[in-house]
Amino acid sequence: MKRCRTCNRDLPDTAFRIGRKALRPHCRACEADVQRAYRAAHPTYNRDWLRAYRAAHPGEHTANEKRRRLARVLAAVRPALTSGQE
Repeated sequence: MKRCRTCNRDLPDTAFRIGRKALRPHCRACEADVQRAYRAAHPTYNRDWLRAYRAAHPGEHTANEKRRRLARVLAAVRPALTSGQE
């Protein structure tokens, strides 16, 4: 059991994320609230960051997208291939 520094509730260790050396001081729910408030206050931050990252790493996101697309296709095709082999 550990006490969250934000909401002062005693929670099990599974309610906390693991930091570099120990459990973080705020529970997952409180961290989510802080993140939600930040995103509401800065609506374009993620979009701006992603555009800057993609400009600095050209072609990297397209390779990842190709891998994801192939994985989706394989996931759809594999059940159809194995269903006739009973």
